[in-house]
Amino acid sequence: MIILNVLLFTVEFLKTYIASAGIFKIKQKRKVFFFYLAAVLLLTTLTVFRENMNRSVLFVILTVFTLCLNAAEYRKIWMIPVIYIVVSMLDILNSLVFIRCLGLTMEQIQGNILLYTVINSVTLIGLLVIYGVLRKKNREEIHLPTPAYASLYILGGGASLIYLTCAQLSMMNEYKAIYHNLWLGGLICSGIIFLIIGGLLFHKTGENEYLKREQDMNRKILDAQANYYTLLLEKNKEIRAFRHDIKNHLYCMTILGKQGQYGELQEYLEKISHSLERTGFDINTGNEMVSAILNDLSCKYKEVHCEWHGKLQSPFTLSNYDICTIFYNLLCNAFEAAEKTKQKEITVQVKYLNDALYVVIQNYFEQNPVKEKGVFISSKTEGDHGFGIENAKMSIEQNGGVYEARVEGNRFITEIIIPEMNCETTVLG
Repeated sequence: MIILNVLLFTVEFLKTYIASAGIFKIKQKRKVFFFYLAAVLLLTTLTVFRENMNRSVLFVILTVFTLCLNAAEYRKIWMIPVIYIVVSMLDILNSLVFIRCLGLTMEQIQGNILLYTVINSVTLIGLLVIYGVLRKKNREEIHLPTPAYASLYILGGGASLIYLTCAQLSMMNEYKAIYHNLWLGGLICSGIIFLIIGGLLFHKTGENEYLKREQDMNRKILDAQANYYTLLLEKNKEIRAFRHDIKNHLYCMTILGKQGQYGELQEYLEKISHSLERTGFDINTGNEMVSAILNDLSCKYKEVHCEWHGKLQSPFTLSNYDICTIFYNLLCNAFEAAEKTKQKEITVQVKYLNDALYVVIQNYFEQNPVKEKGVFISSKTEGDHGFGIENAKMSIEQNGGVYEARVEGNRFITEIIIPEMNCETTVLG
């Protein structure tokens, strides 16, 4: 009995794990195997001391609680019980097919744990096939809807599950075959229709949330570009004004030199040098979009001093959208944190290591950064709490890169590595 219960729980756990972590990309920590062993130990203990326990309820609690406790992303935890409901619906539909095709009854299925496990394994095989197909196509991460839709999916899935369960129990009675056929056809059709509609709604709401974030990022790109070109026009005016006056300045300096007034000449040269510095950009990153973002943030956070070392090569393999997502979010968080400290400084170092772009961003911070499940997030309290770093990390990983962040003393250090197909193999400081 213990071995069969553990086997049945393992199948239930694997189905939910494959659907959540494999298909819907809800990241699990590396300790998932130890959590599974703890659940098996608890199940074994309860089986020994309580032989007549309701294993269905126990499996639900152990599976959902184990995966939720081990989830690495708090914002997606609400998806796990919803996924379990969908998997349970698939199990019910499979059992109905077995009832009709093999001439079995619910009493026979529920009374034979091994047979019950085999029937549930059909769902496991189906999920493995779906996961294999999606992995072969190298599918991008699913864009999940916000938790605001959680109640809708939970209530809808729960209601359908109750309906299917009640209908399934009603088939335990000895009806005529024609009624069984009608029941079976209706249940399978209604279950499939619900899954299709639920899947379409899920995809649509997730797509809408993704489009909202993309629209917001495009707006930031346009704002940064507009500010950048406005700054270009201002610098152009200053250059023309400087060129207009340079002849007069040279004439005046010549007079001062001939008269031996070297002190006044030195002061005059310093003023001209200061005027000349104002006609150029404070920071030139080598990439127009990144320069636009950096100069825009420098104008917004005027008290923060940014030192940029190295040059980005052109052309960039990253799209403007990915450039803005990565550099705007990471630099904006650095500027915001540095502005709140006494040491209002940011250092950015850019290097090319073989065929990869290596960027290090360092800033001082006043308040310790928030860390969730081993990942640093923004300390903002608005509705978009934490999305900036998460979006940047997602864009980096989707481009085959690596994101790392750590704290050293009162400095926050962000390191990113992004493969660059167009870069040379030289190392730039």
